[in-house]
Amino acid sequence: MAAFANKDRPNINWRLSVIDDPKTVNAFATPGGFLYVYTGLLMEAHSRDDESEADQFGAKYSSMAGYDRHGLTTFFGKLLAKQGRTPTPMKWLSDHLASEDRVNQVNDYFAKNDLHGADLGAERFQ
Repeated sequence: MAAFANKDRPNINWRLSVIDDPKTVNAFATPGGFLYVYTGLLMEAHSRDDESEADQFGAKYSSMAGYDRHGLTTFFGKLLAKQGRTPTPMKWLSDHLASEDRVNQVNDYFAKNDLHGADLGAERFQ
C-alpha cells in the first residue's frame, strides 16, 4: 500500500501499521504518512472467497438435486431489490460480496459447469 502511495507522494516517509482487531473492517491515514489497517480488513478477501465457495457449493448441490438453477439467482435478486445496489467504495470495504456480484458469479458458475435443473419445489408448499 505504501509503495502505491509513494508513487503519488514520493516526498513522504510512509509508515504502515497493522492494528490487531479482526472485528473491525477499516483503514485510515493521518498526516505525515501514517497508514493504519485493521486485521479485519486484511481478512476480508478470505471471507469473500469463503462466501463465493459456499455459493458455488449451493449452486452445485441444488442442481444435482434437480432444482431449477434460477431459484438461487432469484433469491440473490430479491436480496438486491431489498438492499439496493452497493456503491463501489462500499463493495471494497464490505466483508461480503454485493448481491449483484453474487448473482453474476453464480450465473457464471452455472454456465461454466453446465448445471441445470427444472424442479421449482413449489408443490411442496401448496
